[in-house]
This record gives sequence, C-alpha cells and structure tokens, in this order.
Amino acid sequence: MPRDVKNALKKAEGVYYAKTRQELEESYDRWAEEWDDDATEVFGYLGPEMAQACIERYLPTTARILDAGAGTGRLGQLLHDAGYMDLTAFDLSKGMLKVAERRGVYKALHQMALGERLAFDDDTFDATACIGTLTTGHAPAGSIDELIRVTRPDGLIVVTLNLNTYADDGIKDRIEALDTAGQWVLVEASGPHPLMPVGAPDIIHDVRVYRVLK
Repeated sequence: MPRDVKNALKKAEGVYYAKTRQELEESYDRWAEEWDDDATEVFGYLGPEMAQACIERYLPTTARILDAGAGTGRLGQLLHDAGYMDLTAFDLSKGMLKVAERRGVYKALHQMALGERLAFDDDTFDATACIGTLTTGHAPAGSIDELIRVTRPDGLIVVTLNLNTYADDGIKDRIEALDTAGQWVLVEASGPHPLMPVGAPDIIHDVRVYRVLK
C-alpha cells in the first residue's frame, strides 16, 4: 500500500477514534492542509458533489445557505462556482476553517460544534447542509434539532447519513421521532451509496433532503 494511502488512513483513524471533542478538533487541525487531496485522491469522496446537486435541484442561487460542519469548504466552493453567494459556514476545527477561509466563498465563518446551541437566530437560513458530519463521534443525535431551528419553515436540510452506524449513534431514532412529530418531511433520498468508493467502499451512506415543517 502506498505511503500516502497509509498516512491518509492513519489520519482518518485519528478522527473517527477520537474520544473527546478536543481530540477530534486537534485531529482535524492536523489533517486540514492535506484533507482535500486525501478526500479526493485517496477516498474518492463524493459527498459535496452529491449535496450540491441536491441544492441545485431545489433552491435558487439567491438562497441563504448554512454549511454545517463545513470542513475545508469543498461544498461551499462548488456552490459558489454554481452561483450561490449567500453562504455561511461553521466547523469545529480552526485548521479546517483556515483552509475554508482561503477559498473566499463564504460571507461568514464561525468556529462552532454540532451538539451545542448554534449562534444563529431561529429561521435564519433557507437551507442547511450537513455533509459527512452526522456520524460517530462527530455530532450527537440532538444536533439535528438545531439544524431545524435555524432553517426557516419550508426550507431544506441536506444531510448525509452513515448507514453503518446511525442506528447505534441514536441518529436513526431521532430522525424517526422528528418525522413522527411533523418537524420535517423527507423530500428525496439517494438510497445506499458509497460516498468514499475508492478508500472506504464498505461505508455506506444515504444522502437525504428534508423539508422543514415545524
């Protein structure tokens, strides 16, 4: 196995086996400058492209969009290139945000963590995207409620769900509870899909679009 693949896998393990928020933040800080190359060349990561396609199907370019857990800003770059200019981002990692800032595509960037109350008013955004972040050790199930809170009624939430782990993480149960409570409704689902078909083809995701009802 080539050394660059070994290194990428080692960094991925540091992220997914982090035991505390500080460990997770530091792992992403260390990975930030190499994340884009590793994501595309080693893992073949397709999450941002699939989320962009969903957003373009449903939202005009004037939409106010929150990139929740934005990382290095790959989704923001894709949306900006497609004509979306009202983009806001947050991430846990200062290192990731530093890379995202260099892209020059976001109106504002914030250091925040999923699982905390987000520093935005209710109904601020027309859509919220949370790509690659609703997964083990990254975001508790209750963080979905905050995404709904900051997204306006009739707005959209685009998420990727790790189908290998989301039942164990409590995310599946929370999604079903929100469905039952009428907080949102499913608009579109990709079905089981390997978002990292090169480096981690056994990790299966679903890309979903929900419409906020409240």
